[in-house]
Amino acid sequence: MSHVNATNFNGLSKLENILSQTEVSNTELTKEIQTLTEATKEQQAREEIKEEDIDVVEKALTHFLQLSNTDIVVAYNGLTECCRLLRNMCVQCTKTQDNILPCIKKIKSVIASCKELKRGIHKSESESSTVLFRCIVQFIGNSIVGHPRNQQFVWDNLQDELSELLYYGDEKLTTYTCMIYHNCLRGLLNRESSLDVVHCGKILCDVVKSTVDQESEYGLFTVEDCLEVDGTLAESDPELSDNEMLFVLEILIDNLKKLPPNSHEAPTRPHPSLGNLRYLVTQIVTHATSILNVIEQKLETNPHIIAKQIEVLGLATSQNHLYGDLQNEPDLLTTCLYLLHSIHRLGQSGDNIFSSVEKAREAEQVDVHHPAFGLKKDIIRLLANLVHGHRENQDKVREMDGLPLILDQTNIDARNPYISQWAILAVHNLCEGNPENQKLLSDLRVQGVCNKSAVIEELGIEVELKDGKVSVKPKSQDR
Repeated sequence: MSHVNATNFNGLSKLENILSQTEVSNTELTKEIQTLTEATKEQQAREEIKEEDIDVVEKALTHFLQLSNTDIVVAYNGLTECCRLLRNMCVQCTKTQDNILPCIKKIKSVIASCKELKRGIHKSESESSTVLFRCIVQFIGNSIVGHPRNQQFVWDNLQDELSELLYYGDEKLTTYTCMIYHNCLRGLLNRESSLDVVHCGKILCDVVKSTVDQESEYGLFTVEDCLEVDGTLAESDPELSDNEMLFVLEILIDNLKKLPPNSHEAPTRPHPSLGNLRYLVTQIVTHATSILNVIEQKLETNPHIIAKQIEVLGLATSQNHLYGDLQNEPDLLTTCLYLLHSIHRLGQSGDNIFSSVEKAREAEQVDVHHPAFGLKKDIIRLLANLVHGHRENQDKVREMDGLPLILDQTNIDARNPYISQWAILAVHNLCEGNPENQKLLSDLRVQGVCNKSAVIEELGIEVELKDGKVSVKPKSQDR
C-alpha cells in the first residue's frame, strides 16, 4: 500500500484516475481509498480537500453501489472503505461539511441496497453489513456536528433509515444512531426550530425501546432532548411498557435533580417541557388513587409509575421559575390531599405498608423497593411546593383540613425518610402570608404528650406537659 501523509497529500487525483479506467480494478480502488483514509486522519490533509475531491468519493460510492448487484462481498467492502474515508474527511472540517451533502444523499441509496442483507437473505454477510452500517452512521454523525444545514437534511430525509438502523440489533450501532438523533435534536432545539410532536414522540419511543436494557449515554441525551418537546410523553406513553415508562420517569428525575437551585435567572441547562409535566398531572389526577389498592394487590395502574410521577412533579415544582404554572392545577392539589388523607387513615387502621415505622430497630425491615416507600414524603413535598406563595392553594388546604393532617406527618418514619422536614416546610409555606392559616395553627392546642411513643422510648427520655409547655428529661429508672 502506498503511503500518503499531510506533507504530500495531493488530493484524490489517483483515485479519480482509477475510476476513469475502462476496467476498474476493485482491489486497486479499495487500496487507494484505504490510503486516503489513513492520510485524512491528519487535520492538515483534511483542510486541503476540495469540492471536486468529494465528487470523486461520490463516484466511488456509485461504483460500489452498482457492483452490489453482481459481487456483494466486494461491493460492501468497498462501500465500507468509502464511508470510513468520508467519516475522516468531516472531522473538524467545516469546509468539507459544506460540500459533503451529495455523499449524504447517496448514503440513502446505500442503506436501501443493504436492506436485503438486513432481512437475512445473505446471512453469511451479516457481519460485514454490521461494520458497513457502523461506518455509515459514523460518517453521518461527523457530517452534522455543528452544521445546521446537514442536520436539517438528515432530520428531514433519513428518519426511516435511522429508525431501521436503531433496531438493527447491534449495540454500537444503536449508540452511534442515538448520537445522530441527539446532534440533530440539540441543534434544532437550540435554533428554536419547529418540531413535529408525532415525529419526536416516535423517536423517544424507538430510542427507549432500543436502550432500556443497555447503557447508552447518547440514548439518555436523546430522550432528554425529546422531553423538551411538548406532547412527546403523551404521544409515546401508549406504546411504552411499564418498565420502559419507568425508565423515562427515571430520566426525568435525574434531569430535574441536575437543574440549579430555583432562581430568577434564565435556565442555562436544557429541561423538560411544561407540557410534558402537565401530562403527568393528568395521569396522577386520573390514576393516583388506585395506589391505595396496593394492600389488596388489586391494581389497574402500576403503583411504581404513580409513585415516580409524583416524585417527578415534586422535583419540578421546586423549580418555580420554570414550572410555576403547575401551581395553577387545582385538581392536582386536591388529588394529593385526598391521597394523603387516605394513606394516613389506612396506615392507622392496622400494620400495613402505609403504617409509619418509628422504631429504629425496625427500619432494616422496611422494603425500600416497594412503591409506597417515600410516597407520603413525596406527596408532602409536592404539596409544600404547590402552596408556596399561592394564597388560593393555601386556603384550599385549610378548607380540606390539610393543615392538621400535615402536622401529623412530623414524626420520624423509616418508610418516609425526611418526611418531618418536608412536613415542617409545608406548614411554613401554608402559613406564610396567610393570617387564617396562622390563626388555625395557633388554635391547635397541645392536648398532651404520650410517653409511649416508640421514638421517645428508644431515645430513653420522658416528655411532660406543664403550664402549656413541653419539657424533656432523661427517663427515670425503676429501682
